[in-house]
Amino acid sequence: MADAIDARDLVVSLGGRPVLHGVTLSARFGEVLAILGPNGAGKSTLLRTLAGLTAYTGTVLLEGTPLARLPADQRARSISFVPQQSPLDAALTVREVVALARYAHRGALGRTRADDARAVDEALAAADVHALADRHYGALSTGEQKRTLIARALCTGARTLLLDEPSGSLDIEHALRLFALLRTLAIEGRAIVLVLHQIEHALAFADRALLLREGTARALGPTVDVITAAHVRALYGVELVPGGAPGFRLPEGA
Repeated sequence: MADAIDARDLVVSLGGRPVLHGVTLSARFGEVLAILGPNGAGKSTLLRTLAGLTAYTGTVLLEGTPLARLPADQRARSISFVPQQSPLDAALTVREVVALARYAHRGALGRTRADDARAVDEALAAADVHALADRHYGALSTGEQKRTLIARALCTGARTLLLDEPSGSLDIEHALRLFALLRTLAIEGRAIVLVLHQIEHALAFADRALLLREGTARALGPTVDVITAAHVRALYGVELVPGGAPGFRLPEGA
């Protein structure tokens, strides 16, 4: 079976400034891949490139098919992108925002309104925003909006999810629940690619990690092999203190 994403020699320039320099990576079904690096490393640009939202040279294959050749609706059903923030300002409820994801399935053979309603309810519950379903999106906190955008991504049914700093703006409990959900989705066979700032989150929840610095891939492999004292020093200019970060977990049965 083809990898979820196979990207080779990606080069991206924004405003005439080179941002990515020949980045190569793969994302596999059944795993969580974390993209790490200091500010300005090109992490968000790389994620947007994989989603087909940024012009590039090189190759991006989605399940073996060139991303650029996929019709927009097929791409939307196959890969879903969650940005750090959304410019969405329409007067929509949370349920309506999540339901927007079902447009990717318009015209699908056998699709029913009941199917759409069930997908929306399941996504609201998975992202823990069901209680907010009738609230106006614009009236939510930043963290609640982030969870709504995650619900919208889940509602597409896409097998590949790209998330840019998904735990940003979330409190500790909701961040842990989100990572637990992403691990479950990976176990169920989806491919999860996420940009992270917190190294400890990558160590706890990611199967593999890609380290970026100044638009160049410095290391790619199993997380425990990639996040080493030498790599952390080279990327961030700090010393890795084993067990130095505070640890948290959800209570048993929560």
